[in-house]
Amino acid sequence: MIERSKNFLAGEFDDNGREIKKPKKKNTVANILAGMALTVACSEEQPPIKHEIGGKAFPELSNYGEISHDEKSEDVKKKPDLELVFDPTEVANLEEKYGADHVQKATQYIRNGHNFRLLPQDEKQSRLSETKGILKNKYSNRIKIPKFFGFVDDQRELQQVCSILWNIDEIKRRAGKKRPVHITPEFVIAAMSNEGNILDIRGQKDQWESEVSGFQSLGLDTFASNVDDIIDRGLLPKSFKEKYKASQAMNEKGQMVQSARFVSKGDAIRAFVSELAIRQMDCQRHLKQKNIDITDISEQKRNDIILFITYIYYNAGPTVGRNIINSLESANDLVDYFDRAKNNPESINLKSAPANAYVVMAGMEWMTLCGIFDEE
Repeated sequence: MIERSKNFLAGEFDDNGREIKKPKKKNTVANILAGMALTVACSEEQPPIKHEIGGKAFPELSNYGEISHDEKSEDVKKKPDLELVFDPTEVANLEEKYGADHVQKATQYIRNGHNFRLLPQDEKQSRLSETKGILKNKYSNRIKIPKFFGFVDDQRELQQVCSILWNIDEIKRRAGKKRPVHITPEFVIAAMSNEGNILDIRGQKDQWESEVSGFQSLGLDTFASNVDDIIDRGLLPKSFKEKYKASQAMNEKGQMVQSARFVSKGDAIRAFVSELAIRQMDCQRHLKQKNIDITDISEQKRNDIILFITYIYYNAGPTVGRNIINSLESANDLVDYFDRAKNNPESINLKSAPANAYVVMAGMEWMTLCGIFDEE
């Protein structure tokens, strides 16, 4: 388990989506991992944000820059193992727990990631440059993406990937056809990374059954307050209340919130996916109340927008999300709002929840474009 205080671009937001300033804290960085150091570049007029990082996932970033090789720990500099061997006993156990289909997909994704990391340097750099160009064309030069990642490429991550895949399908099953949920593995992984939990375990396999702080690791600040609503809407069983203990924490607003400590990482992942789903349902309901029909938007654009708004609802809360929806009058307005990163980047407040959402979208698409989620 890898934890840090809150997401690395911004913390808590007011009802307009602006970051609430908070007192500086002393940052501690140990055993820096090569993760999703996705950042939004500051304009010349915008001073760099002081990041609050309390764990191992990210180093201190200045001016939203990428991590330099000199800043990485010796552990990160090590070359990946040439062998990718899945333990047959573990595979059999995971198939029994998550189903053979999920295990097959998880092993394929990890194999894709492993193969990508082993590409010859010139070929890898060429593909990364091409990917970066595509993303910059879509999100402008204010978005920076990592040059490599440290997850979905190691056999020790198999259970985590299986858990993510199973929980996505379970949430979709529980939501049903009348309440369709659009959540993808790449979106969940990008969102998890932005909230502080990274898949790269680096020998921490034994911690799978260790207690996990939802507040520190996954931004589940108010899970204990929200869980009854999630259960009432059928996205979690009543028995899930046995999988966590409520815990109080103080957020960046100085408010005491009811978060949770989960029995295991698998339970935390399930809670995280259920929260994403409930926030997406809130978003869909608010769009309907506003009479904004998104069915005429092209499928790919519609899916991008839904995930973008879903993360705003999750990261900053439904009040911020609803205020954004209420500021719009039509589906075209919604498309224009999403396309600001390309068409009007200077209009984006770099300390806002939407800025965080663009970071998640870029990270999600970066992994996809690099072929991590290709299926043979």
